[in-house]
Order: sequence, then C-alpha cells, then structure tokens
Amino acid sequence: MNNLAETLGDQGDMEGARKIHEQVLEIRRRVLGAEHSDTLSTMNNLAAIIQDKGDLEEARNIQEQVLEIRRRVLGAEHLDTLSTMNSLAATLRAQGDLEGARKKYEQVLKIRRRVLGAEHPDTLTSMNNLAVTLGNQGNLEGARNIQEQVLEIIRRVLGVEHPDTLSSMNNLAETLRAQGDLERARKIQEQGLEITRRVLGAEHPSTSIKAWNLFITLHEMGDTDEAMKTLKNHLVWLQGRDPESLGAYQGQIREMIIKLFQGAGLHE
Repeated sequence: MNNLAETLGDQGDMEGARKIHEQVLEIRRRVLGAEHSDTLSTMNNLAAIIQDKGDLEEARNIQEQVLEIRRRVLGAEHLDTLSTMNSLAATLRAQGDLEGARKKYEQVLKIRRRVLGAEHPDTLTSMNNLAVTLGNQGNLEGARNIQEQVLEIIRRVLGVEHPDTLSSMNNLAETLRAQGDLERARKIQEQGLEITRRVLGAEHPSTSIKAWNLFITLHEMGDTDEAMKTLKNHLVWLQGRDPESLGAYQGQIREMIIKLFQGAGLHE
C-alpha cells in the first residue's frame, strides 16, 4: 500500500496517494504503535503529500511530531532524524520562515558532512537546500557559489540524468536568472527540461516546473516566439486536467496559463 501510494505521488495523483497513506498510517499506528519506525515513515510520507497539496501547517505539525519522536528514540544524528529535519526545514521555507529554515538546513548540513562525507548525496542535497534558502533571503552570490559547487560534484558522482542533478541545474538556473544572467540560465534550463521530459515523462510535475521556468526566462529575454513554443509544447495540456488530479505546483502553473491565455485573447 505504501509503495502504491508513493507511485501515485510520483505520477502526480496526490489525492490518491494521500488517501492510501492515511489508511496505512491508521493501520500501522494500531498494529505497530505510534513510535515504530514504519509508523513514523508513513507520517513523514503523508506530510510530504500534504505539503505538495499546499496544506503547509498540517504538514509542519506532522513533521514536528515525527522529529520529536525520532530525536528521542534514534538520536539527533540518526539519518532518519536528519531526513525529518530536512523535510521540516522545507516546510518552514514554504511558509516563509526563511531564517528558521536556514538554521535547520545548516544543522543538517554540518552533521551530514561529518557523518556521511562531503560528497554523499544527502550532504549535497543539504548544500542545495541551504543555497536555495540563501537565495530566498536575497543572498544570491552566496547561493550561486554553493549551487555551482554542488552541480560540479553531483554531475561527477551521480551522473547527468539523476533527479538530484536535474534539481541542482534548475536551482542554479533560477539564481542566474535572478542575477540577470539570462543566457546562461536559458541554456541550463533547456538541458534540464530535455532530460527531465525524456526520463520522467511529459506530464510529470518536475517536467512542468522546468518548462514553466524556461518559459519565464524566455519571456524575460524578449524571445516571445520560443516562449510560446515552450508553453504550447510542454504546458498547455494542463488546462484540460482536473485541478484535483494535479500537484500543487502544477495546479498553480495551470491557473497562470489560463490567465495568460485569457489576458492575451488566445485560444488553447
């Protein structure tokens, strides 16, 4: 049931994934107990789905419960504890608590570097998360420096098609765009979109996000033809989908596309 829920989530069926996770959680709590590792993993998975659907306060409450138990039962440096801290930091960032998120990301990074090593995927993920938060706080140069380090290591260690590599490319491109380096941002986004679409599929949430980011960059560059080409080739299909079947970010993109077409007097 848990694996099916994870697959549904990967396919973008967040509501279906949430329902199954809730069923699994009810059974695991009753059969295994509230502090069993499988129960806590299910809580963490459910929080991730809830966060993606946009209910940040509920996700935060669940993650704080999991973190308290894991710290007490497993210890502050256990990998599961660090994973929960990382998830909670992401929720704090989404809620706008950037300083709280930054502090938690820095704690996780410090421990992961010491325990796992500088090139471990989890360490690199922590670097990337910290860089994004620094960028959100306005420290674009600090964010860019970290993101370039991460991308160099992650390409060498994990390969060019790994999801973490693609995420790092996307984050670096967003920072470059914020700094005004639109040409370099565009090149990275085009590479990332091509790989993501080929590896994950045309309708995967990650593909939609990367296509939208590229559209924005092309629009800011004044390349209207390529911007509209990107919109029609990769994103217009969202208009015909039930919003409840989409992840939070895809739903937001869908609404922006509808408004864009309505404002311009265009038809699908």
